[in-house]
Amino acid sequence: MTERSREVQPTRQAGADERQRGGDDLTGRPVARLALDEMFSPTIAEALRELKHDVVAVAERVDLRSMTDDEIFVWATADNRWLLTENVKDFRPILLRAMQAGTVVTGVLFTSSRAFPRSRQNPGPLIDALNAWLLAGPPSPPLTEDWLLNPAPAEDVNDAQPVE
Repeated sequence: MTERSREVQPTRQAGADERQRGGDDLTGRPVARLALDEMFSPTIAEALRELKHDVVAVAERVDLRSMTDDEIFVWATADNRWLLTENVKDFRPILLRAMQAGTVVTGVLFTSSRAFPRSRQNPGPLIDALNAWLLAGPPSPPLTEDWLLNPAPAEDVNDAQPVE
């Protein structure tokens, strides 16, 4: 069984506000579906799915890996997913062009390798931050851009205070 076939299909057409923020869960809390851009490991998507989030990694789907940034953006919007990326240089202009054209977009969640250094041995901080963002829900419309920042950056050894 493919991951796609396990997804729950919507039972009604979402309105523009719901498409932008991903709809609501049973408590009325906004829910975000998420797509991880190509620089993020499928392991991160798997960990978030284990936490019951609807997450797809570009790197785990052959059909997505061959797409351009513009095509990924269009796919994520059509699939009602926020797109997590470090590629601000390319995706911010794509987002702005879509908004200027009046296109209903879901949103782009930006982060950086400085905030969350990529590590196969320790993806935990990024997974924790994404879990918290997904649980809190995306920003309310009309916002279509958000930043994922590391609330607890690694302590600089030179800044450490001696214990008395």
